[in-house]
Amino acid sequence: MMKTRPGSRLRARAILPWVCLLGLVTGCQSPGAHVAAEHRVEAERALADGNYARALAAAEQAVVYNPAAVEHHDLVNRVKLTAVASSTVPVRVQDGESLAYVAEAMSKRDAAQVHIYQTALGRLRLLLGEPEEARVAFDAAIEHQPDYWPASLGLATYLEQRGDLDGAVQKLRASYQANPELTHLEAQLGQLLVRAGKPAEASKILSAVVAREPSAAAHIALARAMVASGHQQMAGAEFEKAVVLEARSVGARVAFAEWLTSMGQYQAATQQYDSLNDLGKAPLGRLGKGIVLLEQGQPKEALISFQHALEGDPKLVGVKYHAARAHEKLGNTEPARQLYEAYVAEAGSQAREQPSVEKARARLAALARP
Repeated sequence: MMKTRPGSRLRARAILPWVCLLGLVTGCQSPGAHVAAEHRVEAERALADGNYARALAAAEQAVVYNPAAVEHHDLVNRVKLTAVASSTVPVRVQDGESLAYVAEAMSKRDAAQVHIYQTALGRLRLLLGEPEEARVAFDAAIEHQPDYWPASLGLATYLEQRGDLDGAVQKLRASYQANPELTHLEAQLGQLLVRAGKPAEASKILSAVVAREPSAAAHIALARAMVASGHQQMAGAEFEKAVVLEARSVGARVAFAEWLTSMGQYQAATQQYDSLNDLGKAPLGRLGKGIVLLEQGQPKEALISFQHALEGDPKLVGVKYHAARAHEKLGNTEPARQLYEAYVAEAGSQAREQPSVEKARARLAALARP
């Protein structure tokens, strides 16, 4: 048996870490790679739980500790694109084009997750104003995994944007029926039915949502269905419940104030808008109070309120539209025209502003007539 001299053992121990670092010995793993693997496990766990913020943080930490591992970079991309694909609210991202490129690239590299990447690509294409490309992506996702609900939801969004509300309802209804445990799809179906002109069915669905999971958002959705059904007083009760349930909800306060304004309860509406001062939304409150003044037949006072709103928040959407209305009531045609044009340019692509955008375009057409 060959004996090893003590000095040889010392030299071997000194050389081994460098050999491992260079990847020359099978089974060696650097401390950084071990920590990266732990972060990767946590990222996968958080991703499965739908906690995308935690998943992204863990995936990025895996990259920090082992930047040479391509799979960690791919995981970061998968987390981002899964969040985009499965978001239940309209997607808003600043780097839509770059994310779309990543989605296309990952579709070619990771065949097992094509449905995720194509769904994310579809939503990003909608965001970028490319609806037909979005439809192709959603179809590809559904072809790869027919029961992937985010792809069906994305397709429903596409159909609604194209004006096919019945098709959108059919797609979303089928998706919910196939995934009844996903209660957020039920709430979205109810809201879509309101937009599709089916408020009676929407009210039944949204009543069940409120009974099961009461929240300000659920009460507001039900209230809007009731408004569309002509049940104004019942709607008012639901708006008020939203405020009582979540007193610091800006959305609940504004929704209740808008209903109060529509019912001619101007003092109560003003009180709701005043409450926004304590919630750090004074400019929004100024906008609302200006609308109330406009409805009361006080366009000069409304313009002052709108001016204060813009001074507080120059990017506040809707101020220019209502200021244009005030100028038009005062007979100031040119300022009204300029403000309508500015509003359409700024808000024309925002889904929530579409009703007002269409009204602004109609007023511009009327003002252009001799």
